[in-house]
Amino acid sequence: MQVFFGWMAIGVLAVSTVLGIWILHRALQFVYVRVTPVQVNDDSVVRNFIELLDEARTTMVVYDDGNDMDGSLYNDRRVIEAVRSKLRANPDFQLQCLFNCDHDVKFRKELANEQRVDIRTRYDWDNAGKIHYKMIDGGVKA
Repeated sequence: MQVFFGWMAIGVLAVSTVLGIWILHRALQFVYVRVTPVQVNDDSVVRNFIELLDEARTTMVVYDDGNDMDGSLYNDRRVIEAVRSKLRANPDFQLQCLFNCDHDVKFRKELANEQRVDIRTRYDWDNAGKIHYKMIDGGVKA
């Protein structure tokens, strides 16, 4: 009987160790996330968007205002052409956009008929503008 409880204790210790390592590994993944400061719409925002788009393999999810303003990322010809180029070069790629605003930006007008581009508008104005992110390949990079 003591042998049984001895092996049971070793088994519990082994499982606890593996589970602890797995939890620690998952928690440390947040260390690798680069949070960029809030930026005014300028060339650096366009460059960051295009760089992330270039790195994407299968998906890119955009959660943003999508509003029409001076220097808007979504009125920039380089961004639209980069998305079109990505769609041509990668037949498995999909872009999903969830915007807080329903503005008539060039991005929305010119990419609306692309089958692999899904642009939607959320209407929860209480939380609009608080969260913005761009994420690729299910969270590989954001």
